[in-house]
Formats: sequence, C-alpha cells, structure tokens
Amino acid sequence: MPALPVDRQFRYAAGIQYDSSRDVAIGAAYTLIDAGACKIDETGKPVTGDLLGKYDPNFINVFNVNFIHRF
Repeated sequence: MPALPVDRQFRYAAGIQYDSSRDVAIGAAYTLIDAGACKIDETGKPVTGDLLGKYDPNFINVFNVNFIHRF
C-alpha cells in the first residue's frame, strides 16, 4: 500500500504574520502541493495481490496557524 504516492512536485505557498506587540505575534499560511500524476504498478504476493492505480490529480493542501510569544 502506498504511503504517499508522488511524482514530480511543485509547491506554492503564501503566509502572513501580524505583530500585535513586541512580545506577541500571530500568523497563518497556506501551501498547495501539486504532487504530479503518479502511476503505481507493483506485483504483490499471493495473499496481498497486485497494486495498480493512478493518482491524478494529486494535490495536497496544508494549512498553518501560529502564535508566537517572546520571553
């Protein structure tokens, strides 16, 4: 079983951060990962069988929110 089927990768990201004071900041970011069109063709064992498949489109969305407190 594939854990993370990927081909070529392109990543697009953007983020913002706001310093509300000298000691506190909050931020957010977004990343879109285009993991390409991945084909799988693996011969398996008699019990597990063959693994055939195609992942297209293959996009991964990543969201991030952060809080920073400086001491």
